Amino acid sequence: MTSSTPTSPTTPTSRGGGFGESALTTPVSPITNTPLKQFHSYPYTNPPIHILQTVTIWLPRPLEDSDPNSTKWLIYLHGGAWRDPECSSKQFIPTVNYLDQLSDPATMSAIAGFASINYRLSPYPPPAAHPSDPSDPYRNVQHPTHLNDVCVALAYLSARFRIEDYGWVGIGHSAGATLWTQLLSDVDVGTVPRPSAAVRGSLSGLVLLAGIYDLPLFLELHRAPLVDAKTQRIYEQIVTGAFGEDPVGWAVASPANARYVGEEWPALGLVVLARSKGDQLVEEEQDAEIEAVLRQQGWVGEGEEDGGRGRRRKLWVRQLEGGHDEVWQSNKGQIAGLVQEVFSRLGFLQAPLIKME
Repeated sequence: MTSSTPTSPTTPTSRGGGFGESALTTPVSPITNTPLKQFHSYPYTNPPIHILQTVTIWLPRPLEDSDPNSTKWLIYLHGGAWRDPECSSKQFIPTVNYLDQLSDPATMSAIAGFASINYRLSPYPPPAAHPSDPSDPYRNVQHPTHLNDVCVALAYLSARFRIEDYGWVGIGHSAGATLWTQLLSDVDVGTVPRPSAAVRGSLSGLVLLAGIYDLPLFLELHRAPLVDAKTQRIYEQIVTGAFGEDPVGWAVASPANARYVGEEWPALGLVVLARSKGDQLVEEEQDAEIEAVLRQQGWVGEGEEDGGRGRRRKLWVRQLEGGHDEVWQSNKGQIAGLVQEVFSRLGFLQAPLIKME
């Protein structure tokens, strides 16, 4: 299947190489030896300001050829501890390529487009390979600025690509999973612009990969004697850099302490919590925390009855393989497999699901 750039009136076909429409390419695909398709990066601020405020797009076909009644958008939020510039929108490329090249064709036929959002980052002090400059305003932000960027990007995707007409599924890894759960909950985010009712009402499912949902617990599990002093300091820098020095603020920003208002996201019927036992950076207690919170607030586990209360919000738990970043880097198509499973469960596929090898 060949790639295409946007061709509808709201999605110009320009392949210009300026900041506004930069192509992201690598020499070969991570799946096969064929050249990697081009992904185009668009600024979601007006005027365009910085590469960290862009969204990377790939369309399987011209957007006007995707029926809004039978295709959905996939929207990805990358991880990187809110601070690592090596973790970016490009994290989603292996999954896109796997879906395009090796997955069940019925899944690709049900996808209108892929979007992967960059956002401004928090401080990353030396001796990091790419430390932040203290004078750089785009790599020295704190919560809720990351979430603000996500909301602005969603508004851009609505205005330019009409994602609410198609509906969408969100995917987030690590800090990206945290951002999605913060967005869905009543976490205090001050002046962050809420997504429009149309955008909120068109979210059908979420796939959350190795998320961080309880910041105080995140630090507690990385303190002596459980870890050495150097590791403890790294985790302290992650949290204080992204959320400030006040422990009260850490608790307030934690999705595990939040309330999830179903009326705000009326079409959201499925949340998938997925992690690997081989994850060396984020412990399983994080998933256990958010699972317990969602269950307390009415989400029902796979195969469980809802007690006749008519609840349709399902909560799935899935196991992955590999280290923290290997789950999205690997050629095994693990995230692609979750996408296929979610699309099948939500009734988006026009043909039976074909299990991947």
